[in-house]
Amino acid sequence: MDVLTVLNWEHVVFAAGALHFVQPIAMRFVPKVLSWNEDMAKLRPINRQIFRVVVRGLVVTLSGIGLIAVLFPGQLLQTGAGSALLLLMAVQWAYRLWVQLCVYRHTWPKSHRASFVGLSLLLALKAGLYALCFVAAVSVH
Repeated sequence: MDVLTVLNWEHVVFAAGALHFVQPIAMRFVPKVLSWNEDMAKLRPINRQIFRVVVRGLVVTLSGIGLIAVLFPGQLLQTGAGSALLLLMAVQWAYRLWVQLCVYRHTWPKSHRASFVGLSLLLALKAGLYALCFVAAVSVH
């Protein structure tokens, strides 16, 4: 018996989707940790608005995808479009983990090392769960 037949993959997809809601909660602390207000004050109004729109758009999009995973785990595992979305999320979170480890590592505030490690672990978990779910989905088809 292998891991693909033992796990309830709908629960794994649900868990990956639920993890999407950890980041928006944590994002409430980011402006203070990274001194966004001071940096944003230096931007022209249009650039400040663009930044806010982009950040909010990311939160809405990623929360929406998390909601889809929570509400429709079976469809994600059983359809081609669902498998494609699982792969997209695995790639997206793996890319975000790469940025965290290779780009932000050198400039992350030393006083907030725990947040760096915690976020890195969260990103790795989401990338890994979505990748495993994608493999499980395509192995069923």
